[in-house]
Amino acid sequence: MIKKIKYIKDFGVFKDFTWHSGLSEFKNFNLIYAWNYSGKTTLSRIFQSFENRKIHDDFLVGRYELEISDGSSVGVNDLANPILNIRVFNSDFISKQLKWENFDGIDPIFILGEENIELQRQLEELKKDIEKVKKNYQNNRSQYDIIFNLIDKTIRSRAQSMKKELQLLDYNKTKLENGINSIKDSYISHILTDVEYQKELQISIDINKKESIEEIPVLNFQLERLFSTASEIVGRKVISNVIKKLEENPRLNDWVRTGKELHKSEDICQFCGNKLPINLMDKLEQHFTSDFERLFQDIESHERLIKNNINLIDDFSTKLPHSTRFYNDFEQTIETLNNKIDDILGEIRDQLNALITLLNHKRINPFESYSIESDYAAATSTGIPQLDDLEDVILEMNNIIKKHNQRSIEFESQKKNAKLRIVNHHIAQFILDFDYFAKLSELEEMQSVASSLQIKLSELNNNTKGIEAQLLDATKGAERVNEYLNTFFHSNRLKIDIREDGRFILKRNGKVAKNLSEGEKSAISFIYFITQLENRETNLKETIVVIDDPISSLDHNHMHSIFAIIKAKLNPLSCKQIFISTHNSEFFNLMKDLAISDIPRFFRKGEKEHEQYVSFYFIERKVSEDEVVSTIIPLPQELKRFKSEYVFLFSILERFINDTSSDISSRLIIPNVARRFLEAYLNFRNPSTKQGLIQKMNSIFTNDNDRFLVFKFTNEYSHNDQVNNRTFYLPELEECKKVVAVIFKCLEENDKLHFDALMDNIVTANT
Repeated sequence: MIKKIKYIKDFGVFKDFTWHSGLSEFKNFNLIYAWNYSGKTTLSRIFQSFENRKIHDDFLVGRYELEISDGSSVGVNDLANPILNIRVFNSDFISKQLKWENFDGIDPIFILGEENIELQRQLEELKKDIEKVKKNYQNNRSQYDIIFNLIDKTIRSRAQSMKKELQLLDYNKTKLENGINSIKDSYISHILTDVEYQKELQISIDINKKESIEEIPVLNFQLERLFSTASEIVGRKVISNVIKKLEENPRLNDWVRTGKELHKSEDICQFCGNKLPINLMDKLEQHFTSDFERLFQDIESHERLIKNNINLIDDFSTKLPHSTRFYNDFEQTIETLNNKIDDILGEIRDQLNALITLLNHKRINPFESYSIESDYAAATSTGIPQLDDLEDVILEMNNIIKKHNQRSIEFESQKKNAKLRIVNHHIAQFILDFDYFAKLSELEEMQSVASSLQIKLSELNNNTKGIEAQLLDATKGAERVNEYLNTFFHSNRLKIDIREDGRFILKRNGKVAKNLSEGEKSAISFIYFITQLENRETNLKETIVVIDDPISSLDHNHMHSIFAIIKAKLNPLSCKQIFISTHNSEFFNLMKDLAISDIPRFFRKGEKEHEQYVSFYFIERKVSEDEVVSTIIPLPQELKRFKSEYVFLFSILERFINDTSSDISSRLIIPNVARRFLEAYLNFRNPSTKQGLIQKMNSIFTNDNDRFLVFKFTNEYSHNDQVNNRTFYLPELEECKKVVAVIFKCLEENDKLHFDALMDNIVTANT
C-alpha cells in the first residue's frame, strides 16, 4: 500500500507540497474532498503515472515521491518499473476509454476502452492508407493502360503498314513483337543505309534465277619481255660492207634484199633479162651479212609474238561475261569492271601495236641503232601498263562471279534472307523511332510499382482484418457493461448494441440515444472501469484503486447508483487500497458514511474504530502572489462532523463573515457556497419549479438592491461555463463579506426561527 506522498514539486497546482506530521498516513480506504479546480484530478494523475508508467504530458517538469508500506520510496524516476499496481478512474480515463463520434445525420456511436480506441484509431489510419494505396494503384493502372494501349496500337499499326508495304502475308502484331525480341540486343546493327536497303530490296524482289558464270582466267602477258626484246632489236647495229646507195635508200635496200634471195641460183636478171654481173652477188653478200639477216629474222619473229599477244587480248575481250548475265544488283558493278578491263586491254593493245610500228621502222632502217626511251618516246608515251591493275580488276570480277554463282545455288534462301534483313531494318527503325524499349521499361517499372502496391494493399487488408477481429473480441465486454447498466439504471432503458465494425450504439428504450448527458457518459465510463477491474487480467486484491470525481458536476442523477457499485465492488477486502476524491458534498457524505460505518465491519471492528482503516483529507487551494497553490490537509472537522451539506454551507458562511484574516482562497469558494446555500434554502421554502432563483429570493430579500446584489454575486462568480487555464475570477474581500452579511441579515429578519436553528447546529458541531 501507499503510506504517504512525501513531496510534490511543480506538478500543476501542487508547487511545493511536503507531507507533514499533521497528516495521517494513507489507510485502506482514503476519502478526499475538495472544490472543483483545487487539484483532485491533478493528484489522481500522480497515481495514474504509475499506471501508465510515464509522467503526464502536461507536467513533464513535475517531481514527486511516494512512500510505500515496506518503507521504500518510488518517484518519477521509477515509473518505468511496475512497482505499484494502480488503476485510476478520472476525466483522463473517460476521454481515453470512451470516444464518441456523432456526425450530422448519423447515429451517435462510440468506442469503449482505451485499447479499443487505439485499435479503432489504427483501423481508421489503415483504412486511410488502404484508400491511398488503392488510389495510387488505380492511378498506376490508368497510366499503365495509357502507355500499354499506345504501344499496342502503335505496334498493330506498324505491323499493318509493314504487311502492306513489304507484301508480307499474315504479318501481324505478334510477329512484329517476335521480331523485336529477336533483334533487341543489337537492333541498331540491323538498320540499313539507303544503298544497302536498295540492294537487299533488289535481291528480295528478283524472280529470275541466273545461270552460273565461269570465272575469268588471269592473262599470262609477258609485257616486260616483249618490250625489252623490242628495245634490244631496235637498238641493234648491223656491221657490213655497206653499199652506199642501198644504205641511203631503205626501200631500195629492202627491194634488193628480196631480189637477192630470188637470184641465188640465177645468172640472168629476172626483172630485165640481162646477164648478172660476175661480182654482183659477192658484193650483195658483203652488204647483206648474217647479222643483217638475223636482225630481220628477229624482227619477224618478235612481230609474230606481239601479234599473238594482241590476238590473245582480242580473244580475251570476247570472253568477258556481259553484265546482263548477272543479277540486277551486280549488273552495274560488272559493267564498270568490264569497262575497266577494256580500258586496260586497250592500253596494252596500243602499246603492242606501237612495238610493231617500231619493229617495222627498224626493218626499213636496219643499219641505224635506236632507243625506245629516247628516239621513240612519243610512240610509247603511256609506258608499260600495270598488269597488277588488270589482275585486281579480274579478281574483283571473279569475286562477284562467285557471289553470283552462290546466289544461283542459294537463290531462294538468298531472297528469303534479303527479305528478312529488310524486315529487320523496318523493325529496328520502329524501335528507334518509337523509343520502344524506353516505353517497355516504363511499363515494367509501373508493373513493379503495381506489384508493390498490391503487396502493400494485401498487408494493409490483413492488418485491418486482424484489428477488426480484435475489436470484435473486445465487444464481448459490452455484455458485462449492459448487465451493470441494467443494475445502474434499474431497468433496460439504456443498452449498448454492438455494430459489425466493433463500435457501439447506445440505445435508450430501444431507440438510438442522442444528446446523452455528461452524467450518462460518465456513468458508462465508470461502469466500464469497474468491468475492467473484474477482467481476468486484473488481480484486484493486489490493485490500488483510485476514483476521482465519479459524479459529474452537471448530472447528479446517478450518484446513488455509483455509490452502490462502489459499496458492492470496492472494499478493503476486494482490493489492496482505495482512494476516492469528490467535489460533490452529497456524494461525499455518502462515502463518509460508508467509510465510518461500513469499512470497519470488513475487519470485524466497530464504527468508532474506523480511523484504523480510513483516512480523510481535504485539498486546500490558496492564491499567493497571483499564483494558485494547493496543498493536502486533514479534512476539516466541520466536513467530517456535518452530514448536512446545507448546515455545513451555512457554517462556512458564518466562519467567513467572522474571520478577520484576508484568506484569498476563501473568496474563491464563497460565491459558490452562498449560491448553493440559498438554492437549498429557497427550494425547500418554495419548491415551485415555475419560478427561478431570483423570483424565489423575493421571499427574504424585500429590498431590491439587496436582492440584485446577492443574485449578481452568486450568479457571476459561481458559474464558469468553460474551462480556461488562463482565466481566474477573484471577487473582492469586502464585496464577499458585504454579500454574506446581507444574506444573514435578511434571513434573520424574515425567518429568524430557521436562522437560530442553523446557529445552534454550528455550536453543537463545534463542541
